[in-house]
Amino acid sequence: LKSDNTFNYDHLFTHVSNFIKHADISVALQETVFYIDPSGKSKPNFLNTPKELGDAIANAGFNTVLHGTQSAYSRLDAGIINTLAFWKNEHPNVKVLGISKTETGENDCYIYE
Repeated sequence: LKSDNTFNYDHLFTHVSNFIKHADISVALQETVFYIDPSGKSKPNFLNTPKELGDAIANAGFNTVLHGTQSAYSRLDAGIINTLAFWKNEHPNVKVLGISKTETGENDCYIYE
């Protein structure tokens, strides 16, 4: 925790980010969803991950994140909506698989060439 009550997790990927950035497709499994309260601050707990971990995932070079886990669905709509909004607004180049705003996930297919 930094003095401004934010987190930085870039150090988690220090030794592997060079490999990740050079891959055509790099996939991370993010087990939990992000919680962002109205003030914009993260509130981590057992089932909520600080949004700064998402920043570290993107900074490391991952271009695809898998979120379709039991932990994601245990937070129901709010956690999924927060997580989808985070990726769309903060790192739109990162594709999210496994969760969707719709039950069928239409328009959630990505083709890499």
